[in-house]
Parts: sequence; C-alpha cells; structure tokens
Amino acid sequence: MDLSVAERTSFTEIVRDLSTIALRKAELAIEYALAEPELLDMVVSEYVSRGETQAEPLILLLAQIRKLMQSIAYPNSRMTKENILGKTSLVVDAASSVVSECLGKIDKSLDANLTKN
Repeated sequence: MDLSVAERTSFTEIVRDLSTIALRKAELAIEYALAEPELLDMVVSEYVSRGETQAEPLILLLAQIRKLMQSIAYPNSRMTKENILGKTSLVVDAASSVVSECLGKIDKSLDANLTKN
C-alpha cells in the first residue's frame, strides 16, 4: 500500500517517507516469518553498527534493508524518486519471496506432523 501511494506522488519527501515505511514493513515481515523478531532486530542492529561484512544470508538481507532505509531517510540524499521506488520495490519483492518460502516450510512441517498423528 505504501509503495503504491509513493508511486503516485510527485513529492520526493513523501516518496522517501512512504518507501521507508514499506521497507520497515518488509524487514518486519521477514523477522516475524522467522519467528524471532526481537532477536533478529538486535542481531541486525549490532551487525550494522559494527560495520561487519560477513553473516548468514538473511542477516545480510536484513542489514541491507536497514542500510537502504537509512540512506533513503537521510535528508541530504541525492536519490531520485525512480531510484528510491526501484530499490524499494526490489526489496519488497525479495521480502515477499522470503516470507512465502518460510510459510511454505511451516505449512509442510505442519502437514507432516498432522499426517503422523
């Protein structure tokens, strides 16, 4: 929703705000799909603050989302509306894929447990 509204506005500041919200929602969706939002948030915050470069792929993805949010929200950022929307859309799509994969694994696990009983 936030991203579709951002696409229709001509004000870069609104695009920044709505894109940042969409990115935060994408980040939270991944964290909740993995069932450990508080722990993941802490790990990603520490990873970003230390400037580390190696981690598990999902931690890297969450860190990249966090860094993109920061760069979009930075008031002096020179990112264009198209650049912001393109990157945000890519992240939202990636987050959607990760969440779908996680939920698919949960569904398969539940189905396997139900058929055992």
